[in-house]
Amino acid sequence: MKIDDRFLIGAFVIVLGVILLLGAIGVLSWGSLARLWRLWPLALIFIGLGILQREGKIKPLNSTTILIILAIALVLLLWGGPTRGRIAPTEEYSKDLPTGIKEADFEISIGAGELDISATSDKLYEGEFRKARSVIDYDYKNREAKVEIKQRREDRMKGIDWDLKLIDNVPLKLKLNSGASNMNLDFSSLKLTKFRLSTGASSITVTFGDKVKKAEAVIKSGASSVKVIVPKGLGVHLKRASAIGSLDLPSSFEKIDRKEYKTDNYDEASAKLDLEITSGVGSVDVRYK
Repeated sequence: MKIDDRFLIGAFVIVLGVILLLGAIGVLSWGSLARLWRLWPLALIFIGLGILQREGKIKPLNSTTILIILAIALVLLLWGGPTRGRIAPTEEYSKDLPTGIKEADFEISIGAGELDISATSDKLYEGEFRKARSVIDYDYKNREAKVEIKQRREDRMKGIDWDLKLIDNVPLKLKLNSGASNMNLDFSSLKLTKFRLSTGASSITVTFGDKVKKAEAVIKSGASSVKVIVPKGLGVHLKRASAIGSLDLPSSFEKIDRKEYKTDNYDEASAKLDLEITSGVGSVDVRYK
């Protein structure tokens, strides 16, 4: 039988829905879904086949053949395909800690992939950047450092694999913009005062600490899984807005209204975190470490 455009669109939507479902239940990482954009040449292939079929230049393809092609392409894409001969470029950067520094302001912009952030004690920052290269802009004025780290323009279609460490004894502000990624953000040893994350469909684990009296954090994401880990004793005020998704909180969180929660020790806690999470579809899991 002939395959019309409606079948092709329907088949692609079904397969895409299955992949997103596997990401939502944890079978696939959201970071791996970032590679879905690489399937766009399939659209050109099927459009061309449809034209040739209508012109009678080739025999019609059946639905089984179409689905087999889609399945093979997805398997090769999501599990990496052949790796033989690949050499991922690696960059290593570090910046000495300026004398007399009072504050550091970081902004990180990446595409899709893997990102780990943790602490270092003797550098302003140090990092190892694999697969995709980086551009780093640095400025130091009035005892405040401003650092912008972003993915190179010519590497923007590559999935990143970055390990970044930030200074642990200087008050920090961090703004992070990313595509669909798998992120492990360990801020437990950092003096993080402000954090803002904007991301797509991602798997996010954020560990907050109690090194400052008051910290503010905003997480905005698409279809994501968000895990928040906090130390016992930290006072947490949580605001959460989500179209569809689950919320799992420890028993010490008291419900203020439909979208707002506080830990029972918030008012008297010596260290506080005001956290706002906005997501399209996904889960939020808050737990103590």
